[in-house]
Amino acid sequence: LKLSKKNLGLKTEIMYSLSGVFINEGNLKSAVKLLNRVIKICPKNFYLLKASALNSLGAINNTIGGKKLYQAKNLFKEAYKIAEKYNYQELKTSVLNNWAMNEFKSGNIENAYEKIIPAVNLLKRHSSLGCGAGFYNGARISLLLGYKETAEKILEIGLNTCQVFNDPWSMANIYRGNGILYIEKEELNQAKDFFNQALEI
Repeated sequence: LKLSKKNLGLKTEIMYSLSGVFINEGNLKSAVKLLNRVIKICPKNFYLLKASALNSLGAINNTIGGKKLYQAKNLFKEAYKIAEKYNYQELKTSVLNNWAMNEFKSGNIENAYEKIIPAVNLLKRHSSLGCGAGFYNGARISLLLGYKETAEKILEIGLNTCQVFNDPWSMANIYRGNGILYIEKEELNQAKDFFNQALEI
């Protein structure tokens, strides 16, 4: 970062990467500071970087909760507009998933469902490591609304998608989702088996 002062594009890319390190360390204050700086100074044609920073900052606000949830929603709206305009499909998926969880935390389950279903549909074509969380969220929100068949279909798609990757964290989420599904189906032994598989991972 010290060596990149004369190259604004490189500097903001490094700042964004460093914010991710801070997030993983749990140092949200430093991450927020860097992300706000990235959003403010990144070059105008760095659309993906700006949208990614907006999405990451929104995700942090989701974690903090309270009044920050309203700020997060506005960040997701702005990030989604950029991602849609420039056809960043993987980013759209991430933004929609985070936005759905924002609505979920705000108590707006129907709105959360409206966001998570398009995210799940995008995940079929633009899956990546860690995508099991999106399928889990889709199933959980569907079950809260009583849509058992939708939840089952989402988890089936998730299983087929995540098995392609060597991604145990995603598989743990799929198994956990199936555990919740089978509780709703009142098949408790199968639910227990799925939870045990998740715990083993």
